[in-house]
Amino acid sequence: MGRAINTHQTMFEYVRDGSGDFPDSKTVIFFKGREISKKRLFEDSGKFCAYLCSLGIKKGDVVTIHLPNLPSATAAFYAVNKLGAIANLVHPLMPPLPLSAMTRDAGSKLLLTFEGYFAQNGAALDPGCPVVTAAASDYLPPLVAGIYRRAKERTFEGVKSWRSIMKEFKPHEGAPVGGGEDVAVLMHSGGTTGKPKAIELQNRAFNELTECLTYVIEDYDGNRDVSLMVLPIFHGFGLGVCMHSMLSRGIESVMVPKYSTKEVLSLVKKRGVTIIAGVPLMYKKMLGGGAAFAAMKGVRHIFCGGDKLTSALKKQFDGELKKIGSSACLLEGYGQTECVTVCCVNEPGEYIKGCMGKPLHGIKIACCDGEKILPAGETGELIVSAPTLMKGYRGADNSRVFLNIGGEKWLRTGDSGRVDEEGRVFFNDRIKAAEKVSGVVVYPQEICEVAGDVPDVAESYALKVSSGEREFMRLYCALEKGADEEKARREIMRACEQKLIVYARPREIIFMDRLPRTAVGKVDAGKLRQLAHENGDG
Repeated sequence: MGRAINTHQTMFEYVRDGSGDFPDSKTVIFFKGREISKKRLFEDSGKFCAYLCSLGIKKGDVVTIHLPNLPSATAAFYAVNKLGAIANLVHPLMPPLPLSAMTRDAGSKLLLTFEGYFAQNGAALDPGCPVVTAAASDYLPPLVAGIYRRAKERTFEGVKSWRSIMKEFKPHEGAPVGGGEDVAVLMHSGGTTGKPKAIELQNRAFNELTECLTYVIEDYDGNRDVSLMVLPIFHGFGLGVCMHSMLSRGIESVMVPKYSTKEVLSLVKKRGVTIIAGVPLMYKKMLGGGAAFAAMKGVRHIFCGGDKLTSALKKQFDGELKKIGSSACLLEGYGQTECVTVCCVNEPGEYIKGCMGKPLHGIKIACCDGEKILPAGETGELIVSAPTLMKGYRGADNSRVFLNIGGEKWLRTGDSGRVDEEGRVFFNDRIKAAEKVSGVVVYPQEICEVAGDVPDVAESYALKVSSGEREFMRLYCALEKGADEEKARREIMRACEQKLIVYARPREIIFMDRLPRTAVGKVDAGKLRQLAHENGDG
């Protein structure tokens, strides 16, 4: 399981201490054919840190990082952290107006963005602070980088580039500033209940998560293990699991800025990837990789989070792993950005439908009704007590976000579920996602689970709609290529009649080529509701 690392320090110090077990030449990032050593990563991070100092950026200041998975994003993050400043992490495809607002609202002293994005959107940006651009070519192999820059290199008036900073500055030699309880990161909620909230996460929360994960991946070995980093750093799963946890244990991260099944499976084979953390949509796409899926045989640990994994997808994925001779299986976990994403995960063995596994080491999960903890087996709101909890929502009233029960701090997740007598966590749905049809509570996720068991269903989402005096559940479905809609409709309806109460059975099924998705890959319920409204349904 390896040695424990002090969690009461900055994330920079935590990674520095953990990676200290490995030589400077150790490859810690592989990017587009380029091996990046520990020495290079820390040097580049130090140079950017020196640049930040030249701007007067200090402890408590905010720097917005608006990048896909690039080595510069990792180097910049730890540079910001070393100074005790706060990294405001924003989706790299965020449109210019909301990006400007999120940068200004956070009080950012600097915006680090993607060169290609700035070329297209720079005129519409108004971040209220200096801008630095970074490009993929900054870390491409020398020959490829040279060709790329001659064809595409851009310069912008009044805007500094990552390349120029790397040439101009020497690594910062000052001591790290801050400690475990200082806010290190601002992440943004999905905004399912309105305007996205800025979530304040402390250094210790990420460090504690990494310690928790050593009990999950007990056989990790920084000298042989390689992880796949597809999830971006603006995503808690990407930052906490795919980047921070792996770097702190000397595990190489194969960095992918944009998912492609062909590229990912090729990299899994080429670099000998042994650890993967991803979202359901990614694993579904992997199944379409054909013979290249055989590369997954050497992967020992495969984790899934960020969205609900249907039992049908797990069964199909595990079946394909078995066909290629792999003993691994897809393990689903549960968590929220507010507790650094992962707080429980399944173990290999018997699969129980709807089960998210047991809490990670040092984390407690219970169910409550109001401020009362419920007995095992009773359904209520899932609450979490852990050293990984957020500090709170920035600039918001957090009085209703946390509970204090017997002197212990608990996060109210807003999720409905239960915890059985053995401590296993079962997730139903977001409480606000629950619908009432004729006064009866219906969980849309339960409908999708049933529909997902039908072989031809690729993905689905259930919504309550009102038409005149009627209210009922409607199911939006995307089918596998070549599937017959009428046959699928009959099989879905039959399965729902057998497994769901009458109020939960969809009266209508609407087939779509694909379901709309949000920037983080989840089904965009807002667009589906808008579609229903445009069709005259409430």
